[in-house]
Amino acid sequence: MNKPAIDLIHSIAPNDTRKAMFAEADSLLSKRIVINNYTRNQLYEIVKTHTGNITQQDKIHVIPNGVEIDDNYLSDNELKYRIGFIGRWSSEKRPELFLELAKKLKIDFPHLEFVMAGSAMNLHDEEITKAGVINLGSVKDKQKLNNIYKSLDFLIITSTYEGFPMVMMESMPFGVIPVCTDVGGIHEHITHEVNGFLINEEQNKDIVLSMVNLISYLYQNQKIISKISEETASYASQNFDIEKFNDSYKKLLLE
Repeated sequence: MNKPAIDLIHSIAPNDTRKAMFAEADSLLSKRIVINNYTRNQLYEIVKTHTGNITQQDKIHVIPNGVEIDDNYLSDNELKYRIGFIGRWSSEKRPELFLELAKKLKIDFPHLEFVMAGSAMNLHDEEITKAGVINLGSVKDKQKLNNIYKSLDFLIITSTYEGFPMVMMESMPFGVIPVCTDVGGIHEHITHEVNGFLINEEQNKDIVLSMVNLISYLYQNQKIISKISEETASYASQNFDIEKFNDSYKKLLLE
């Protein structure tokens, strides 16, 4: 019996140097796994463009990632007046937009706290501190990371592209509301004004302005924050639990 050959792709960048490899590998693979429909459609087009072949529709399986969720994740609906950017400092994440957001919001809301955590943050400590943002550096301990999530009202995603960020899956069970650029597969889980907010502007300055106006409005209408926080936690509990993820892989591998 031939062993199945399977690959797993989380996201494909606009100018991804792996595209030709993804296409050439298609004929060698029995199954392919992606984490959202957006990447599934990208992969389908890449194979078609590079090889002229059309991959079998049932070869590509969508299995979203999962996280462990327990009662400790329950949202308490208490405002913390704290906004975070969690992730590595890299060009596609555009962390500099979070710094601009913090500087502008602090003008009218000086009591708000802004925090950043992730790899390479310490290399940018001076500009982070200058923007009035707390630099938590690289956080690898799960409990410490969960404590950071618990301390937030909003998680900011300013990426140019994504599959679906793990930081959103990890933070949403705590009721942390994602405010994010509408890229990749994010809109497959986030419904605007229901369990988060999608920003559709393309220019950096417009993204920052839109986020500033949105968050300013929300902190002046705090009942909306509480309602959406509850929806955020509920959606995460129903869709991101690790058992659902495990069951999907077991079913696929036993086919």
